[in-house]
Amino acid sequence: MNRKMRRELRKDKSFIREVYSIIKKYLPDLLQKFQDLTDTRNQSYVTYSMKTICVTRFFGLLCGFASLNDLSKNKFDNEKCIRNISIIRKQNLKELPY
Repeated sequence: MNRKMRRELRKDKSFIREVYSIIKKYLPDLLQKFQDLTDTRNQSYVTYSMKTICVTRFFGLLCGFASLNDLSKNKFDNEKCIRNISIIRKQNLKELPY
């Protein structure tokens, strides 16, 4: 299989959705553990929950983005990714937290 054929196979797949299904199957408590983290931020400044930030960062790392700045500069910040993370988090996100 050459590179072009591999690109065509990946074209219609959502990487985040595939990774989420693997996590859900093999690590079912992982996302709940993000919810249980202590949030020490001043609550008057909080826009996103700790779980939303951790899930976004976790999936960004799995996609190969080393920093939050990389998330905003690359293809991770698109409508498909925002929609998938919204589904995972069961909330309506307009944009990703950086």
